[in-house]
Amino acid sequence: MKFFLGKIYISIINREFLSASTRWILYKKKLLQYRISFYFGQIQKSIDLPKDWFELNTPLTILPGDKNLICNLFNENKADENRRLIFNYILDHKIKVLSTELYDVSAFAKQLPIEFYSLVKSLPKEKVSKYRPINWNRDFKTGKEWPTGKIFFDKVYFPEKGSDVKIPWELSRFVHIGKLMHGNYEDAAIEFILQTSDWIVSNPRFTGINWSSELIVSIRVINFIWGVAFFHDTLIKHPLILQKILVSIYDHRLYLEKNMAYYPETTDDHYLGNIVAMAYISMLMPNLPKSDEWLVFSFQQLCSEMERQVLNDGVSYMMSSGYHRFVAELFASATSYLERMPIERFDRISKIKSLSIKPDPNSMIKNGIKFRFNDNRIDLFPNWYYDKLFLMGNVINALTKPNGKIVQFGDNDSARAHKLFSDFIDESINHKSTLFLISSLCQLKIPQENTIDNFSHIESQIISGGLNLKAKKKSQSFYDFKDKILLFDQAQFGVFSNEVYYIFMSCSPNGYKGLGGHGHNDKCSFELNVKGHDFFVDGGCPYYTSDVVMRNAYRSVKAHNTFLVNDMEQDPIEDSEVFLLRQTRTNPKIKLQSYNQVFSTHDGYGITCSRQYTFFENYIKIEDQVPIKAVSKKINFNLHPEVTIVSVSKQNLDYVAVLQNGDIILQLVVKNAESWKQGKGLYGTGYGEPVDTLSLEFDFSGDCIETLIKY
Repeated sequence: MKFFLGKIYISIINREFLSASTRWILYKKKLLQYRISFYFGQIQKSIDLPKDWFELNTPLTILPGDKNLICNLFNENKADENRRLIFNYILDHKIKVLSTELYDVSAFAKQLPIEFYSLVKSLPKEKVSKYRPINWNRDFKTGKEWPTGKIFFDKVYFPEKGSDVKIPWELSRFVHIGKLMHGNYEDAAIEFILQTSDWIVSNPRFTGINWSSELIVSIRVINFIWGVAFFHDTLIKHPLILQKILVSIYDHRLYLEKNMAYYPETTDDHYLGNIVAMAYISMLMPNLPKSDEWLVFSFQQLCSEMERQVLNDGVSYMMSSGYHRFVAELFASATSYLERMPIERFDRISKIKSLSIKPDPNSMIKNGIKFRFNDNRIDLFPNWYYDKLFLMGNVINALTKPNGKIVQFGDNDSARAHKLFSDFIDESINHKSTLFLISSLCQLKIPQENTIDNFSHIESQIISGGLNLKAKKKSQSFYDFKDKILLFDQAQFGVFSNEVYYIFMSCSPNGYKGLGGHGHNDKCSFELNVKGHDFFVDGGCPYYTSDVVMRNAYRSVKAHNTFLVNDMEQDPIEDSEVFLLRQTRTNPKIKLQSYNQVFSTHDGYGITCSRQYTFFENYIKIEDQVPIKAVSKKINFNLHPEVTIVSVSKQNLDYVAVLQNGDIILQLVVKNAESWKQGKGLYGTGYGEPVDTLSLEFDFSGDCIETLIKY
């Protein structure tokens, strides 16, 4: 009966008369049914492993990363005071968790169970006695703490405004372990063992807030495996601890087998993260039950999702520069690990003709993709896959401003697959480690000016170093856009730069097949950097469920550098839909008008409105056409926090604003504006990191308004 009703349910939600967003929501409910079934069926189930599984899976011979480089990094850190400081912070459990501030994440009143001390009894006693347990379930900003042992069937556990479940999630991703790379090897290894053991005994399998999101489970197990790679030489001296960690890794696989975030209507970074985690687990422990089949599945799904989630111009269809980086990093990370596959393993998986595993919900398998040999090596991924990976790197390169920071458009939740050699640099708006990683995989030359970012370069080499890859691209570098306009036709945005300025022009669809999960109302908006200094910026979005009002403010037209009619949104923002921004009326478009002109349009105000950019050596002319009768028309400018408004004055029919950032002075001339006001802008350097800034707003009543930006 249950099976029959499930079939009827699937039949109903596949009906064409239902909207895409309705089908997506219904599929999410179907996934919830699978999750409930999984918990009741699996939570008390013992692990079904062969008696000799630990012996079969150790020693771990195929680890991610360049082992020689990892060893060298530990040996080179002794004289670097900055690196010692980073390491000491992590030993003291002072961590930046989605914040610019360091939080002490220790649980002062927490008593670790006897199981913990039994597990780590082989470690030096003085190290164990000094270890302070961590509170893995706490929002350190508000003090809210989630209960342990509770089953969270769905993501409806945001208890009150202000508390943010992403904070304990972020801590439990274990992306902070990369900072252990800055210390003494043996001390770092023991700290990793203690933290991992603490997490395992404090978060019983499949229960608690840290087992409630399939993406968090995926990122955590990826970082567990990187920790095993970093500290393998110490772990093998403590076989009981290593065995416990490997059992936990297998628990993560069991969870993912039944909780993959696959929706036939659309997939996203969550499902991709699930695939990458399965690839990591299958590569690490080749002798687990059905490990080869899951490896084939992961490979096939990586190819499928590269085709599905990445547009032909290389942009992630989520329409967010932050999520583009996250998706690109996931693809590149999994690719780097799979390319280390030994011939013996390749021989095994190449004999698999069909898969007996059945992911729940069932996912599509591309049986047409075949493994092949080329020039006496495994040609694992098809050339088109590397072509798209190259294009993803090309997008990051194009969106990187002269100051090394990324253009923000759409949400920026600071998501990373791993941070393996991070400094105190602002990783959320510095995407060079992913850019360098893709450059390495595609055998491209890194521009000389970028090599000074040593931490990002080292991180990319940890992941891809030692791989013997032949060049997959004929290009020797990413596309050049100096003194020329580079348009991304499907993503509908463009960039231009010369010796004076860099400009990003956005007129993108909301993304996510019109659902707009992480898109904003930013049509006909732009970012401008002059001589390496940011002036007009997109604020990203440092809030999700912790403050829905502020989240919607960051998604709104007012938060962007564009024109606004009657305080109306380009596409409606619904208060109840935090992760939906349905594209119902905008129809955004951008095109190359001439060698120095870009023309963009949208229909968000019931009629086609346009913005034309014309580029000259030392200034930019922006012409807006808003042919609609309205109570109010405005043009907004969202300023970078470092920009000072020196003056605003009326000169004949024009308003002239003088802006300064550092030693760079800019003149903003708005022609035929009728009034102006200074307001509060919106800006964030990453998730949970809002920064105060200013905005300028000019009112006009005509059908057109012209703006000159002069250096």
